Amino acid sequence: MDAETESAVVLEPRPYRERDLLLTVLGEAHGVVRGILRGARGKRHARGAATAQILSLVTVSWFQRPTAELATFTAIELDCSSYPLAGSLERSATAAAVAELLLTFCPAGEPAPQHFRLARGLLDALLGSTPPETVLAYALVWILRLGGVFPDPDRCAACGSPPGERVLLAPGTGHPLCGACAPPGAASLGRDALRFLEASRTAPPSGPIPPPPRGLLHWLKRLARDEAHRPLRALDMVERLS
Repeated sequence: MDAETESAVVLEPRPYRERDLLLTVLGEAHGVVRGILRGARGKRHARGAATAQILSLVTVSWFQRPTAELATFTAIELDCSSYPLAGSLERSATAAAVAELLLTFCPAGEPAPQHFRLARGLLDALLGSTPPETVLAYALVWILRLGGVFPDPDRCAACGSPPGERVLLAPGTGHPLCGACAPPGAASLGRDALRFLEASRTAPPSGPIPPPPRGLLHWLKRLARDEAHRPLRALDMVERLS
């Protein structure tokens, strides 16, 4: 059986049995791969250190039998560590939330070049000087876009017309509405939110990009929770820290 090898971003390392790791990574050609890294937690094994940090960039080799639920990782090398994020609670919590979102919305076993490039860009932004809330907002926008569940703010969800400078939000769903279709007292996305969304279309997460207003972040988190159909605990932790 031929082994696969590619660059990947660590999404979830979990202890498995006595000395192993249950490892989930995101690669460009194979998307989300979940498997066992044997002996990674042993005292004499260096591979565990390479995978201990969420969002670290690694090169992995693995094989998976056709009937097996889990792959078996045979080699792993650390290319770019996310360990420096451990010095900031906000940055490390944001990294965990980003990994959780990718794990939730990226289909397993399918090529995921856009998700992989996004993950690499988000890691670079977190290791740099980009504020954590900007990284999180950018991640939410693009992960929902790539998942096909991000509502278009340039089109009213009810009538299809452009909402204009002030995008109103439908109660219950949060979908954009124009002034004619929105009920009285509907919440809105202001100009700052629209500027962030427009900038995020073309700029990388490290910028140049304006800071996201709190109302935009609240809306994006709500959309993610509604679409995830599962608890997003790392995202909840970020919210408690803000």
